[in-house]
Amino acid sequence: GASALNFGVRVVQSGAGPGKITATGDATLNVTGIGGTGSGGTQYGVFLWGASITGGTTGLVIVSGTGGASSGDANHGVSLGSSATTITSSGGNVQVVGQGGGSGSSYNNEGVRVTGGGRITAALDGTVSVTGSGGISTGGWNRGVGVWNENSTITSSGGNVTINAIGGGTGNSQGNVGILTSDKGVISAGGNGAVSVNGTGGAAEGNNNWGVSVRDLESRITSSGGNVSVTGQGGGTGSSADNVGVNLDNGGEITSGGMGTVTITGTGGSSGGDNNWGVNLDHADSQITSGGGDITVSGQG
Repeated sequence: GASALNFGVRVVQSGAGPGKITATGDATLNVTGIGGTGSGGTQYGVFLWGASITGGTTGLVIVSGTGGASSGDANHGVSLGSSATTITSSGGNVQVVGQGGGSGSSYNNEGVRVTGGGRITAALDGTVSVTGSGGISTGGWNRGVGVWNENSTITSSGGNVTINAIGGGTGNSQGNVGILTSDKGVISAGGNGAVSVNGTGGAAEGNNNWGVSVRDLESRITSSGGNVSVTGQGGGTGSSADNVGVNLDNGGEITSGGMGTVTITGTGGSSGGDNNWGVNLDHADSQITSGGGDITVSGQG
């Protein structure tokens, strides 16, 4: 039918306080959700709003969500919104996997979406791994992983942070970015943790299927002292254009703290259209820097 808002797992804040799913010690915490199929859209696999999923000191946290196969829009795999929303641990490793849904001409089906100040993180030396795939629809903006808005963060307290994502889309779909940070969104690692970001744009015929995009002032990929590696592969097919491997614009930054190195590798899409650049910096405030470590930038158009 035309129903909407059929979440697989919904953990939210109410008048009685925030919803919580919590494990302790070495217990594994596994949360899995699949969104509904109603044509009204907004069929999230796992939805958190003002709530938390928290693992123990050594136990693994796994959160997996698949957006529903709805013809409506915004069928995200895993979605975090609002400043009090967290997926975290007390020291164990954290894994988040999201597959965007959608069908037909559905728009904006992200694999993993962190917005409104939401956080994916881990305490102590726990590692953080995020894997996202955009939905396969002819509508646009099926991103693999999106980190939006001030204080929205994928980070760690000291462990490594790894993000792997691929944009979705098919047919004339456009804007299917592998990994997007925008409007002050941040990907980082604390302590000596390293950051590894690997994004591939969607293989659609529309334009702007970027591999990795860092947009807007105060949006950044960074570390406190560990190495930072960013690899982007532009997507597109047919006559698709503007499929950049690694794109920084309107003030976006890739940087490292301390003596951490910065390594950026970008490959433009192989479609027949124009402007498939390997690495692009656009705007005076867009920059690649380090606190003292080596910087290597490699691009293939």
